[in-house]
Amino acid sequence: MLVLGVEDKLVGSAGLSNSSTARYLIPELNKLPDVGSITTGINYETVATVDPDLVIVRKSVYFQDQGDKAVETIESLDIPVIVLRDPDHFHISDITTIYQEIGLLGRIFNQTESAQKLIDEMDIGVTSITERTKNIKEEDRPRVLFFGLGSSGTRNKDEVVVVWAKECASTFTDLLNIKSAYEGIGRNVLSAEYVLNLIQT
Repeated sequence: MLVLGVEDKLVGSAGLSNSSTARYLIPELNKLPDVGSITTGINYETVATVDPDLVIVRKSVYFQDQGDKAVETIESLDIPVIVLRDPDHFHISDITTIYQEIGLLGRIFNQTESAQKLIDEMDIGVTSITERTKNIKEEDRPRVLFFGLGSSGTRNKDEVVVVWAKECASTFTDLLNIKSAYEGIGRNVLSAEYVLNLIQT
């Protein structure tokens, strides 16, 4: 919404507002009421208090039940909900679903030109990457580990890495023509020692 120039429409925030990085890069988030998130729990009383005209929810492939409950509860408050989905929610992962979502938000906020500009810029990068990697043979595809560092996804000091399973990261592996180093199922928090052993295998 900041890219589309409609940040003044925000009356509450979730998800990214829990990230110290996002709060640093987007200081406007610090001024907004935190309504919680699907992963940590939504404060529906706060949602009702900020009285939004619309709630935008991004559903994660790993929190589908929580996402369904959140949408149902918010709609019960007579608040319209727009649901955005990770590319990996679909039978065939396709990054162009993100373009469709950007276009949808552009229409909702009457910012179609800004939305199309963003889509075009993203597509230039995607096309460049796919052209550079399309000829990599299966046996030559590098193994890459997808993880995030930070307190939002860890439980104690020894668990420092949030690993995204191969089915969640399939958008990236397909786009970059690489392999996921982690073969487990689901999103997991792993120790630094485990990750070190994993990448050395």
